[in-house]
Amino acid sequence: MTPLPLLFLLAAGGAAPEAPKVRLRAPRAGWTHQRVVSVQGTVSDRRIKVARVALNGDDLPVSVREGRFEVRLVVPPGEDTVEVSAHGEGGGGRDAVTFFADVPPTDLVVVLSWDTDATDLDLQVTNPAGEACDESNRHTAAGGALEVDDTDGFGPEIFAQPRAQPGLYRVAVASYDLGGVATTHAQVQVIVRQGTAAERRYRYAVTFNREGESIEVGTFRVEALGR
Repeated sequence: MTPLPLLFLLAAGGAAPEAPKVRLRAPRAGWTHQRVVSVQGTVSDRRIKVARVALNGDDLPVSVREGRFEVRLVVPPGEDTVEVSAHGEGGGGRDAVTFFADVPPTDLVVVLSWDTDATDLDLQVTNPAGEACDESNRHTAAGGALEVDDTDGFGPEIFAQPRAQPGLYRVAVASYDLGGVATTHAQVQVIVRQGTAAERRYRYAVTFNREGESIEVGTFRVEALGR
């Protein structure tokens, strides 16, 4: 049976809205030697302001501006799949690519994303030696780095450390600019020993209602190899 909204649309002489077409321009199928990969593409419906980008099933929002999106992700070694999806009045569209990453494993990856556009949250990861990595100190003496810093979208902000020293780590998030929204919900995903048999994952959530807050969202421990 034809849905009533579609019957009304046809009776008025209009055409049903089309599903958006999503096209990935990068990365391409094949091989990459880059640990940080740029995901770029287009969405045909320029009214759409947010898409979802998934790396091996782990998805996060990304801003779409004038039909274009771009986000950088830290990829694990081996076969990786990136999928982008977007939804509009006519339904959903998607595109995906699979490639092989010839890169070494990353001991520690911390990813911050949030649910409001034009918002700037800041990620901070403090290592067992007490040194914090954030937008004011993007590289630590232990080899950690704020690889991706987003200031006006949904994120992500990504901390990565190829070789993480054992001990207790602390993760905090600060609300630098909420862009006038009343509430922003943020999520933090921690991946320890990414892409190995010893991989472990942690997730934390935090809600911000005002700017200028800094909240410790969780702690986790990296064990020495062999334990």
